[in-house]
Amino acid sequence: MDASLTRLSAIVIILVCLFDTVGAEEAAIVQKQQHGGVAVEFQFEPQQPPASSPKNPVGPPQGIASFRFTDSVSGRAYEGLRPAAWMVARRSQQVADELSCEEKARQFASGSLGSRADIDLNAYRLVTINQDNTVAFINPFVSLQNSKLESIVQLPSRGYDWALVPASHRLLVSLREADMVAVIDTDLRRLMGVISFETGSRPTRLVPDPDGRRLWVGLDGRDEVAVVDPTASVELARVPVGRGLHTFAVADDLAWIFVTNTEDDTVSVLDRRRQAKIADVHVGKTPVAMAWSAMAKRLLVAGLNGNTLDIVDPERGQVVAQVPLAQGIVALGLFDQGRYAFAVNQLQSRVTLLDLASATVKGSIAVATKPDHIAFTREFAYVRGQGTANISVINLGEARQGRLQAVAVPIGQSPPQDAPESINIAGIMAAAPEGDGLYVANGPDRILYRYVEGLMVPAGSFSNYRRMARGLLVLDTSLFEQRPGLFAAPASFPFGGEYDVIVKSVRPAVTACFAVTVAGPLRRPHTAGVAKTVSVTLERVTSPNHGSDRSVHLRLSDRNGQPVDGVRDGVLLALQLQSRWQRRVPIHDRGAGQYEAHLIFPESGEVELLVAIPSQGVEFTAGHLGQVSASSNISAVEIKGENKGVPHAER
Repeated sequence: MDASLTRLSAIVIILVCLFDTVGAEEAAIVQKQQHGGVAVEFQFEPQQPPASSPKNPVGPPQGIASFRFTDSVSGRAYEGLRPAAWMVARRSQQVADELSCEEKARQFASGSLGSRADIDLNAYRLVTINQDNTVAFINPFVSLQNSKLESIVQLPSRGYDWALVPASHRLLVSLREADMVAVIDTDLRRLMGVISFETGSRPTRLVPDPDGRRLWVGLDGRDEVAVVDPTASVELARVPVGRGLHTFAVADDLAWIFVTNTEDDTVSVLDRRRQAKIADVHVGKTPVAMAWSAMAKRLLVAGLNGNTLDIVDPERGQVVAQVPLAQGIVALGLFDQGRYAFAVNQLQSRVTLLDLASATVKGSIAVATKPDHIAFTREFAYVRGQGTANISVINLGEARQGRLQAVAVPIGQSPPQDAPESINIAGIMAAAPEGDGLYVANGPDRILYRYVEGLMVPAGSFSNYRRMARGLLVLDTSLFEQRPGLFAAPASFPFGGEYDVIVKSVRPAVTACFAVTVAGPLRRPHTAGVAKTVSVTLERVTSPNHGSDRSVHLRLSDRNGQPVDGVRDGVLLALQLQSRWQRRVPIHDRGAGQYEAHLIFPESGEVELLVAIPSQGVEFTAGHLGQVSASSNISAVEIKGENKGVPHAER
């Protein structure tokens, strides 16, 4: 599926769920301004947040921010825009009035660390699933190398496949060996829990339902698939299918979901709304590659050990056409809404182009050795191979004319087969939201590469912090063009209150500012210029588990012993004085003055722990928490820091 269609589906899911959850008391907020013949309309639609934890049933305030650009006279929508937008909490009316709208936009557009908005509607994150049982969130925009790694989530077991459910801000990861599916909150960057299945169920492949409320789980160890609720982290239903490994395809525009059964050589056609099986269709031997053509309204299935591409009519429940193909097909990639398909043959290291309108082969071309993954941008297809560090880049415009040409681009130093533990079913390539290329994770190199179309080498790279990636995706919360002139993005707020909204477009040149009040718990106010004291208590460090994260638990309280919430700039520093080892990780607010940080300790020795909280006047020099053995727990220690001026967050 095209990256643009995937992004559009995510926005549609969010908006559909929005209208189901917003009450009459939370009506959409619409404002409009005109600048030089351009009408800019801002609309904010509150959204019911999912629970942040069982003890805190109400998560952070959320909503959908949208901007519409039209000609103020004709009402015609402007096309080809690439606006940028930011939202910043209004600390005081005086501060908000100090800068003009243009000056505010100029500050945020500069991208400096000193001028960062509370909510950046232009950003996205790179997310990796790694061989050390972690999920890492990496910010590709921060200029400081050591600050790119924002969060690490520890998993109970090795992750295989994953699926984003934008409507509930959840990322679900299959833990095949543990018979579980992990549920991660993408806002809090926190493991919310797991969904457990019977021993030997082997949950592996995941696919979100187009309704945004359910997720389908293939249970390779059972003749069933499971349906789960990603928000409540519970199983809803089981649907019987056939024997073998289960892969999925979804008819987004219709009510079908399809499941392969590799041992029975069948595909089960399911009614996803009724959560019931309709039919089993016999196809080629060992079906593993499957895709839905929205244009043809047909299902495409290829068997690893078969010699045809089977075209299935779900209405009739049977194969209606076959296209001869060589054995070894492991993936199908469709483009132009399913008019054309690439069949990826791992045994022959070739890609075959099919025209589905005529059910014919248009050509074949050699690609990266032992190909296993295919990804698309608007103009190109990309094929990753296990036996080479190169990826093959195929021009789609040429392919439409029946001309196939693959250009080899080196992505890193080592082929994936040099690190077998990095080879996985989760996608390892992700289209860049800018639309001009993609990101590729090279497992053996432990590096993420940024490729820009037209180049013969990567345009840049990002460290995966000595972790071997088994999967890569882009968590995109930036503005997306739903239709000409209309842009929208989800927004999650750190606290309720009044926010300034700044939007800027270069062509046409227009800058507009709005204000919106967000319902939710208010930020605890600070008094400028008044000295205050915050106590930071190190409560405990969880028992070590070799090679895994340990949780450092802190408590923040004011001079009266009351909990201090809402701290967003706290950093925990861990270091060994006798070595060069050190780590800096953020502390995360867990509510009621409780904070938590995660890091992997060295194997032995004493580790010094320090904390800095600029907004509370606590620097590392004052925030010394004490020592903890790398192989034991630590008892409570308390430090105090005094703020001598205006808190940093208030400036």
